[in-house]
Amino acid sequence: MHRIREKHGAIAAAMLAVAGVLAQPMAAQVRSFHFDMRDQSLSQALQQYGQVSGQQIVFTEALVADLASAPLKGEFTAESALEHLLRGTGLIAERSSSGVFMIRQQAPPDVRPVTRVPAKALPSDATPFNRHADQEDPT
Repeated sequence: MHRIREKHGAIAAAMLAVAGVLAQPMAAQVRSFHFDMRDQSLSQALQQYGQVSGQQIVFTEALVADLASAPLKGEFTAESALEHLLRGTGLIAERSSSGVFMIRQQAPPDVRPVTRVPAKALPSDATPFNRHADQEDPT
């Protein structure tokens, strides 16, 4: 019985050691960076963001032309800082499989198709949409 407890204790210790090793890369991903960025063009802000955070970021000048970023001051994770810089611009960042942030236009919200109502479901005095109110009724 004592040997079984020793075995379980050794297994539990090994599992904790492995869990500790696996948790280290996750902790490294949550690293925060100090940003002290003033109002500036989005292009300049993204370049400065890359220098401070060490993140690779890809965008075209045409995409960010005439856009400005809000100031960014304080401690932020790389992801939260980038979200802050892009807020209100209509742009989003997507991380590629190689870890590079790619800036692109945010997709428009899904537009739901118009549901057509069968004519027989309309009341008999309903006005068709293709006729203007100022036109004379042909009937």
